[in-house]
Order: sequence, then structure tokens, then C-alpha cells
Amino acid sequence: MDPVHKDLLRAHRLELSGQLLVTDTIVPLLFQEDVLTEAHVQLIEAQLTDRKRTLKLLDLLPARGPRAFHAFIRALDEYSWVRDRLLLDLQTGPGPGPGPSVAVTEEEQSAGSLTVSSLLQAKVLLLVRSVRFDTRVHLCTVINIKSSCHNNNNNNTKTI
Repeated sequence: MDPVHKDLLRAHRLELSGQLLVTDTIVPLLFQEDVLTEAHVQLIEAQLTDRKRTLKLLDLLPARGPRAFHAFIRALDEYSWVRDRLLLDLQTGPGPGPGPSVAVTEEEQSAGSLTVSSLLQAKVLLLVRSVRFDTRVHLCTVINIKSSCHNNNNNNTKTI
């Protein structure tokens, strides 16, 4: 596996372990693609929790050859938001702001079915939605405070 891909999986390790259920579709697809052996599948399935199964898969993937990352990205079809985030971070680097300039291969783009510009637009949209949500929470808090003050004044009580 390419060192950049290893670093990306390592950077998202905890996030991935909390979001993926690997035994349903991801592990079977990786087995079908000859990325994982039957022994690997048994080792993953022997783990007691979904988080530990995902972590075991992430432990095994880097040593499974150059096709492992691309197969993993294709296996994330049911987790498109995870796949898109990985591809975006592969292109721009993790976190806010511009990251290192890493070329995304055609295979990675087709696996994600999104262009880099649409991934960047998606990132901006998520930021806008986050700000809108945050604004709504604060607005609701202000409205609730005013409403409770108004109700208290109607009951001839003062709010200090």
C-alpha cells in the first residue's frame, strides 16, 4: 500500500472504527477481490465488537498490497460519506485549509464517483450546514430565554 494511503487510514482510524460495520459488506468484498484471505476474514470476525473488527481490518489492510486501498474505497459503497471524506482528504489533506498536494488517481475518483471540485463543494456545504445549525441552536436558546422571561413577567415575578 502506498505510504500516503497508509497515513490516511491511520489518520482516520478512530473515526472509521466508530462508523463502519465491516462484516456485512466490506470484508466479503475484500475477500472476493483477493485482498483478504480466509484466515484474515476469520481473524476479523473473531473480534468481539464492531469497533474491534474494523480496527483489525485497518491493521491488516496496509500489508495487503498496492490494490488494498483502492479495493477498500470501492467496498465503502454503502458508506459514501466516509468514502467521500477519505477521497477529499487524500486530495486536500486532513482538516481545514489547504493540505498537501496529493494527486488522486482516476481509479480513486471513479471509485468515489465524485470529482475533486464536487468534493470541495461538499466540504463547503457541510461547513455552511454546520454554521446554520449552530446559528439555529443559538437562536432557539435566545427565543427560549425571552419566552421564559415573558412568562415569568406575566406571573408577576421578576427575573434577575
